[in-house]
Amino acid sequence: MPPGQRRAQLLRAGAALFSARPYDDVLIEAIADEAGVSRGLMYRYFPTKRDLFRAIVTDATERIQTLTDPDPALPMEERLTAGLDRFLEHFEDNVEFVRAVNYGSASADEEIQAILARSRRRQEDRIIEVLTEHGVTITPALRVAARGWLLMTRNLALDWLETHEISRRELRDLCARTGLQMLLGSSDLQPGM
Repeated sequence: MPPGQRRAQLLRAGAALFSARPYDDVLIEAIADEAGVSRGLMYRYFPTKRDLFRAIVTDATERIQTLTDPDPALPMEERLTAGLDRFLEHFEDNVEFVRAVNYGSASADEEIQAILARSRRRQEDRIIEVLTEHGVTITPALRVAARGWLLMTRNLALDWLETHEISRRELRDLCARTGLQMLLGSSDLQPGM
């Protein structure tokens, strides 16, 4: 198996185990067994369990960044809706990765938190960039609104994965409306731009 595919296989196996059990209960040897590889091969790719977990988190955040990259040809509201669709679809299609990244003792690790913070900042910067394209003056309140909306959306998506109380489309629409209200209320941007 080519190295990139092997690495992806190990990340999937690790994410599946981390999502099913507490971080401290997962042994890297069990991940090797889950992936059907030797322990030596596992250690060649990831010398420690913490290295594997960080790679899972980094991989998941990079995929979300790529998936939610806005289409500049779309109007702002459609960009938001399209990005939310892809974000929620990713959460639903990758429950193991999402749980591994967001739950458990390792998610409190400073390096893991730094990876997540960088990802959120990149998403925040994307929102600010789109608003800037529409002539909005960026203020601290607008940045706080963008950051708050991102955190709210992530938490709603995590809750939705567990409850499915509403449809994915309803959740998307709720997040889009709330985001527009938060951003519009924090700037001089007009609806429909």
